[in-house]
Amino acid sequence: MPRVGPSAWVQNLRPPATNSASGGNNNMPLPPSTLGSPSRGVSGKPSDKGRKKIAAFGRIFSNFLAGGLILLSLLTLIVLINEGMFSRLVISNNAQSTAYFWSDYGKACKLTRHGWLAQSCSPNEIDTTSSVVWASVGERLADQWSLELAQGTPLFVSTCVVGGNKAVGWGVLVFIAGYTTYPNCVPLDGPQLIAGIAMLETTVRNDQGVYLLTLYSDLNTTMQTVRKYTNSDGTQQDVLHKPLRTVLSTDGSYGYDPTGEDFIILSTPLGVRYTVNVYCLSQIEVVSDFGLPGWSQGKHGGVPLSPAWACGNEINNASELIAFQMILIVLTVLALSGDVYITFEGIRGLIAGKPVLTYAVLSGLERRKVLTLLIALNAAPSLLYLDVARIYVFSVNGFKIWCLSCLLVATFVSFTLLAGLSLLSAVPLPLPTKCVVYSAPIFLYTSIVSIYFSLSTRANLTYASNQLYAGAPALSMNFNGVSWPSGSYVPYGVATVVQLFPQEILYPVFGSLLFSICVATLRLYWSTHALVLNLEWCASNGFLSHCNVPRVLTSLPLHPSQAIKIGNKMFCRPSTMALLGYASVTETEKGMRGVVPYNSKQTSGGTFVVSVYWLGLAIAPQWCSMLRPFVAGTVAENHFKPNTAKHDETLDPAVRYRYTRGNCVT
Repeated sequence: MPRVGPSAWVQNLRPPATNSASGGNNNMPLPPSTLGSPSRGVSGKPSDKGRKKIAAFGRIFSNFLAGGLILLSLLTLIVLINEGMFSRLVISNNAQSTAYFWSDYGKACKLTRHGWLAQSCSPNEIDTTSSVVWASVGERLADQWSLELAQGTPLFVSTCVVGGNKAVGWGVLVFIAGYTTYPNCVPLDGPQLIAGIAMLETTVRNDQGVYLLTLYSDLNTTMQTVRKYTNSDGTQQDVLHKPLRTVLSTDGSYGYDPTGEDFIILSTPLGVRYTVNVYCLSQIEVVSDFGLPGWSQGKHGGVPLSPAWACGNEINNASELIAFQMILIVLTVLALSGDVYITFEGIRGLIAGKPVLTYAVLSGLERRKVLTLLIALNAAPSLLYLDVARIYVFSVNGFKIWCLSCLLVATFVSFTLLAGLSLLSAVPLPLPTKCVVYSAPIFLYTSIVSIYFSLSTRANLTYASNQLYAGAPALSMNFNGVSWPSGSYVPYGVATVVQLFPQEILYPVFGSLLFSICVATLRLYWSTHALVLNLEWCASNGFLSHCNVPRVLTSLPLHPSQAIKIGNKMFCRPSTMALLGYASVTETEKGMRGVVPYNSKQTSGGTFVVSVYWLGLAIAPQWCSMLRPFVAGTVAENHFKPNTAKHDETLDPAVRYRYTRGNCVT
């Protein structure tokens, strides 16, 4: 495409050319240095055109990355909702292994038909509850293992503790009965044959702390049936049918329990209205697929087994959260629609070899406060998801849910800080023409990635899960002289995940901000030998004065070198206008297809500047004319004229408009 003057082309100022893309003449005066220059592209060198095209593709690619970043958070949200984050119940694996916090506690107790053999249990074992409760537990075990005791007495009962130390923060007691010897708590040599296994923990019934005993009997035929337990996410695991569950009061009285519900915990990461109700149901799980070096199985039943839980959650007023997020997703997509349209028009123009408008969306988020806020709000429920995810540390998809939740938290924290920075840039502080610079794309990418990798480790998931079950107990159990929560809790007694990991979140996000400031400042110093951005020149440009220049901190490319100086006038590029959140439209001409090139001599309607949020409505079909958006201003002969009316001037409903890449304005 012929051009007159290399400087004119690079500045997007279109001088007279009969076969130019503008389709007409441009009355803007050109400096003498541009007249008579050869038509070689940007700087007179043929290679510059290729470099410009590569740079444009680079900006478009960065927009795809930005769109991917935003859509990733939305898709992650949809995946988490599909996983049942608002109502979920899955098997939480538990096996006789140190990986599941198992350890030996005692090998002294002997069980007879009437309960514990006198003085057989150690004081350490008896002190786990109280002497009254301990005696009652012995009687229940003797009654429910009566068939095994009929084979010969006594039964040799090993006691094992799951947790019960500072590293875990909670604990339960497991009894493993052998016919002739004491079974091992952590077997290492294949199957060990047992008479039965039982788990003692605490729970709450009628607002009172009680003990819960869940038991498997080797000779009880009703317990030998293996059934498929279908988790709420569709996965399946094998459990034994109808284990015996008994609740025991602190006075030793007992009763049968139909559900085995315990570990009832309330967490409020989003406030009391959206309380996370955690609960577990005790189970006897089949562990044949766990790849363990050793395990327990009934001598006669022959099924590898271990006590475990089906754990889940219910969220109060979940329908409100789901509706809120669906609305936010739709609004976010609509807020991005203008940028998506401009980006795809840019791709089409580049492929056709035409001049196009390209810009990096993330660099302009400082001016797109509504979009930034929508993205942050979309990810805000991740604070709740993170609390839910830690419930499932030992479930099939538990770690995947944790990682997805961490990604959403990283997005929420990063975009929330970016929204705060955009508000800071609007504060009228003493130095209105000086700004510290930072790079919004560098900040967002490094912040999200660094927070994610800092937070999403399996060790953090395990710690967060243990801290969930280490809340203030309603009734505790005593291991090695220390009281530990063991399944019963007071309401709202646990810290949220975000409260547990402040350093893993704050250090990466503020470190990323500092890094982006350093990189942007070095770039600025390299090109201008200045450490701060001077915005005095913006006062001489009508469009920038209308937009209000940033203060204190900015990521916008507003250095004078980004503008075009002709005489004593400074012209703002179309790409800068787009970064500031504006797009240009013009009336549709008959037979005109694609992006309308700028025509400085167009007399019918001129070029209208609208918010990029409303670009879709501006170019919508005629039947949407009642939704035509407000006009920020008009451009005629490269001069911007703001809409001085009371912000009520809209595009003409009787006219069809098309997007144009615009022109440089002063």
